[in-house]
Amino acid sequence: MNAHTSKQKAGVAALVMCLVLGVATVVAAQSGPTSECSGDSVTTFGTDLFGLADGGNRLMSTTPAMREFPLATPLPAGEYSINAVSYDGYEERDLTIPQMQEQWLAEFVGSDGSVLATTGVTGDLADSITEATWAGSLGGIVLSAPATAIRVQHAAPGSISVNSVRAVCVGITAVVVETTTVPVETPTTEAPVAPASEVTVNFLSTADQASTVSLTCGDLTESALGTEVSLTLSDVPAATGCVVEYPANLDCTVAVDPKSVTGASAAGIQNIVIPVVGDANVTATIDCVEAQVAGVVETTTTTVAPAAAPATTAPTTKKAAVEPEVKSQVEQAKTAQAQTGQPAFTG
Repeated sequence: MNAHTSKQKAGVAALVMCLVLGVATVVAAQSGPTSECSGDSVTTFGTDLFGLADGGNRLMSTTPAMREFPLATPLPAGEYSINAVSYDGYEERDLTIPQMQEQWLAEFVGSDGSVLATTGVTGDLADSITEATWAGSLGGIVLSAPATAIRVQHAAPGSISVNSVRAVCVGITAVVVETTTVPVETPTTEAPVAPASEVTVNFLSTADQASTVSLTCGDLTESALGTEVSLTLSDVPAATGCVVEYPANLDCTVAVDPKSVTGASAAGIQNIVIPVVGDANVTATIDCVEAQVAGVVETTTTTVAPAAAPATTAPTTKKAAVEPEVKSQVEQAKTAQAQTGQPAFTG
């Protein structure tokens, strides 16, 4: 080996060293994933990212194809949306053959180890570059019970290619289900028009004083003053109770055609309630006389003269019958004696 050759070899070695140092510098400058997970809560898996070290988060189609990470706080039952970041980066990755299934998914596990929900699959990472990042949505999940762990699993276990990929993180956001109250449209049906009636009251009083009589049927009313009053209201809705009022100092008889009638006295006014049913016309006839005042009873006194007493007949005795005749004879004898001077009667 001559000096020139030695210098050439030294130059090549220096160039190779520069290239190696340059690559090392480039490799050392790698910063890992270019995206982060977001949400109400974020769970990060493992530590190492760039390089071929395990880091606790590296998945391969061979082994390890699955890793499980307990949650510091159980995730309550409910509905959630999930996003994730996937990454792969190491020296000379850009020189490796394409790997078409660098993908993974997440399973949410309950306290008993059962899988409560499974997300969608991450997108495949780009090939022919030193490091690649994928970030996006894994869809939504619904938990029927609290989840206590997240299990990340390679999406293509057992495939021929290694398809190494790192599960970086998942972001979890609770889905708030907005309850929208939909107004229930009640079909508007026009209520059938209730049949109407005509109500007539014929009032007749024999009292000397005129009476105020009123007829009220719902919102309809009419009144008049007199001893003979006739009141009529038309278009009275069915099932309306009509009230007739007149002074309480009258004794009245009420006849309603064709309906029955009930009534009661109140506050000096006699109330007659006339029920109206259907579309039948109603006529009430009220005949009144002046009422007697309570507690006063009129009496008629008839005086009859006493009859004359019957005549009394004196008892008949012999002495009483002879006495007038004897007296007459004595008188005659006295007269004859006076005339003759001789005694007229001797016993």
